[in-house]
Amino acid sequence: LDVDFLDPTIAPGVGTTVFRVHVVAPPAAERPPVSKLVPVEGGTDDLVDDVQLAAGTIASGSVLFQGTPVEAYLKFIPTVGADAVVETYSDAGGSYTAGVRSESHSVLVVPTDPAITPQLVAWTPGVTTLALEPGVAVTGSVLGPQGAALANTRVQLTIDGVPSAIGLTDSAGDFSL
Repeated sequence: LDVDFLDPTIAPGVGTTVFRVHVVAPPAAERPPVSKLVPVEGGTDDLVDDVQLAAGTIASGSVLFQGTPVEAYLKFIPTVGADAVVETYSDAGGSYTAGVRSESHSVLVVPTDPAITPQLVAWTPGVTTLALEPGVAVTGSVLGPQGAALANTRVQLTIDGVPSAIGLTDSAGDFSL
C-alpha cells in the first residue's frame, strides 16, 4: 500500500498517525477480510507493508445452549492471524455462516438472551455446533466511598476478555451475574 499523508502544515517526519486498513476481497476470491493498524509518519509519503489475505473456508452451523438454538453475536478470532477477525450473528434458529481463515479460532459468543452467559468457544474447520455451557453465578455488593450501598448501578465482569451479562444492583447495592 502506498499511503500519501502529505500535510503542508506538518514537517516531514514529525508526528505519527495510525490508520486502520480494512481489506475485503470480492466474494469469488473466498478470502476472509483483514484489518491492520498502520502507523504513518506525518508530512511524508509512506510505503506500508503488503496486506496478505489468507485462504478461507466457510464456517456454518448452529449455536446451541442445552440443545436449544441461540441468537447471538459471534466474533471469530483466528489463533494465528489475529488481524483477520470476522464478526457475524446467529439468527433466532441459532444458524450462522461466515467466511473465515482456514485455521482454529476462538469464537466470542454473546447471546441476545441475558440469561445465557457470553463465552469463548473453540472452533476448527469442520465444526458445526458452537455449544454453550451454563455460567457460574457471581454475586457481590457495590458500595460508595463511605460504605453506603449504591443502588441501580450497572455491573459487568470481564474474565480473559470475555464479558459477563450486565447486572444491576438492588437497593442494598447487591448484584448477581
